[in-house]
Amino acid sequence: MTAQSSPPPFEENLPAVLAKVVSGLAAASARQGAELLGHCDPAALAPALEALQEADPERFFFNWTYPRELTTQALLTQVLGDSAEVRFLYEHHQFVLNHLAHVYSTYEGGPCSVDKAHWAVAALLGHYLHNAAIAPDYTQQYTYHLPRKVLCTQPALLGFFAGLQGLQFGNPTVFLQQMDLVARTARAGRAGPMA
Repeated sequence: MTAQSSPPPFEENLPAVLAKVVSGLAAASARQGAELLGHCDPAALAPALEALQEADPERFFFNWTYPRELTTQALLTQVLGDSAEVRFLYEHHQFVLNHLAHVYSTYEGGPCSVDKAHWAVAALLGHYLHNAAIAPDYTQQYTYHLPRKVLCTQPALLGFFAGLQGLQFGNPTVFLQQMDLVARTARAGRAGPMA
């Protein structure tokens, strides 16, 4: 009689499980991208393919990326108006969200940092679309998604957002100043009411 081996403990098997999950997500993303590519106009695709084959990133940008950026800008302007800040939030949503989440994770801790980043993006959109004040409501039932130490005031969030815009377009000066301000604020423990 052979003894059946038991499966490895979850902790030992975690890297393999995570690798399978990541691999599955990457494969699904690749399939979706291939499907979308199949819907492209071959005449529009040909110059981009040539640019790729000739290792010419500038030509690829002007033949593929730039026309899509113009289409996105036109759509956003028609639907949401001509606010450069609103367009930036939509066009660079992941860039903004990732930076906010990193700041919240660094200075307020990892748990709920993405929720706080989503709150910040929604607050920025409300401000730029409807001139709404940026002020976390700490009186509501659930406040886990609200920042308490950094980027929780209107001036701080608007300044950081202006820094992100500059950073995206090649000028990191304001971003670096804002990051210094965030770090000093966190060290001083000055920002945000504590519930």
